[in-house]
Order: sequence, then C-alpha cells, then structure tokens
Amino acid sequence: MRNPSQIQQQNRQTPQGSNQEDRQNFAQNQQQDRQDQQNSNMQDRQNYGQQQQQNRQNYASDYDDYHGGYYGGGYAATPYAAGVVTGAAIGSVLNATQFSGMSSSCGAMGINGVMYYQCGNTWYQQADQGGQSTYIVVNPPE
Repeated sequence: MRNPSQIQQQNRQTPQGSNQEDRQNFAQNQQQDRQDQQNSNMQDRQNYGQQQQQNRQNYASDYDDYHGGYYGGGYAATPYAAGVVTGAAIGSVLNATQFSGMSSSCGAMGINGVMYYQCGNTWYQQADQGGQSTYIVVNPPE
C-alpha cells in the first residue's frame, strides 16, 4: 500500500507531464504555421514576378499593335524585318552565356525602373525563366 505522500506526488506529476506534452504540441504547431506562411509568401513572390513579366510582354505586344507594326526608326516590326534590321526577332530569348558573349558592346539603361540593354540596334530586357537568367529581345523603350 502506498502512503499518502506518494499518492500526492504522483497526482502532482501527472498534470506536469500533460502540460509538457501540450507545450511541445503547441510549439510544433507554431513552427508548422511559420513554415506554411513562408511557403505561401514565397509562392506569392513568384506569382508576382511571373505576372510582372507577363505584363511587360503584353505591353510590348500591345505597343507594337497600337503603333501599327512599327518601332524605333520606323522599321516594320514583323519578325522577318526585325531579324533583318536588328539581327533578332522581338521575343527571341538568349541565355546568360549567349548574352555575355556579346555584352561588351552593349549599353545598359534604366527607364521607369526597368533595366534595358542596347546592343547595336537590338534592345534586351533581363528576365528569370525557370530559375535561369535570360535576355529577351524587346521593342526599344520610350
């Protein structure tokens, strides 16, 4: 038979063990909530970046449509004509290695918070595609 002090001690220890388990569960839930929020924030940033890139591409397309197929010095902006005049069609994509091979003859210019690169008569804008840095041929900025 147990004495009363042993019974009292066991009664005090049982709630403490339960409290510790509750604290651990709470801490694990908090950590999971933080991780979920970080993942959500990262996805939001990626979606925002993709939407901004799509907006820039739509703007370039709309600009070309609005101005009757002309850009820059009045040359027709058809892919064939752009290829003849500038050496690359609007929307052509170069990877970072290809671009760096010719970038020594390029000038960089920031316009309205967007960085453009002019290489001869061709204008490029840097973009991130699939985690890789690329350079897209765009209409000259205004």
